[in-house]
Amino acid sequence: MTQPFRHLLLALLTILAVGLTTSPALHAAVLQGKAPDFTLRSNSGKNIKLSEYR
Repeated sequence: MTQPFRHLLLALLTILAVGLTTSPALHAAVLQGKAPDFTLRSNSGKNIKLSEYR
């Protein structure tokens, strides 16, 4: 490999690594907020609401 090509490859890999590691943090900021209330049936057959556990 030539020296300029090696530097270009290193720069591209660095940009890719930074992009992949910061992407989840940006999406997490969007998802923060109040969770919707919902009801699920437990293994024992009882209905459980999310609002009961806040």
